[in-house]
Amino acid sequence: MKATVFIETTVPSVYHETRSDAKLLGWKETTREFWSKRQRFRLVTSALVIAELEATPEPKRRAMLQLMEDVEVLSDDSEITGLAESYIQAKLLPRDALGDAAHLAYASFHEIQYLATWNCRHLANAWKYPMFEHFHRKSGLYLPRIVTPLELVEVNP
Repeated sequence: MKATVFIETTVPSVYHETRSDAKLLGWKETTREFWSKRQRFRLVTSALVIAELEATPEPKRRAMLQLMEDVEVLSDDSEITGLAESYIQAKLLPRDALGDAAHLAYASFHEIQYLATWNCRHLANAWKYPMFEHFHRKSGLYLPRIVTPLELVEVNP
């Protein structure tokens, strides 16, 4: 059975990155390698991710949306909004990171194995993960593995 991966906004954004910063170039190369191996996974996303991509200026917007065309969009549920808000109230994420909270809430609610992101400040952050773990365990909620595409490229299913 294929592992399920929630694709968060930063993944298609980095795939189409145009800046020449060395770190971003490395992330872009890794993202493209991950995407070339996407058939190994069941890729999913949310309507929120699509909306965030649609808000991006052209020509990057069109390219990112084309990249995501074959990615399954998960159903919305009112519990997702509540869960995202609870991350903010518990101070796991700052109020200005409500979108990031929603990405985690989608992956948790739908029990997705991996949340793929390049957002290392709010999501793929080794210092935050124990807090996410504690919150989810205490609440009886599922916690996806929060990873960068690099970790998924190294997977050998």
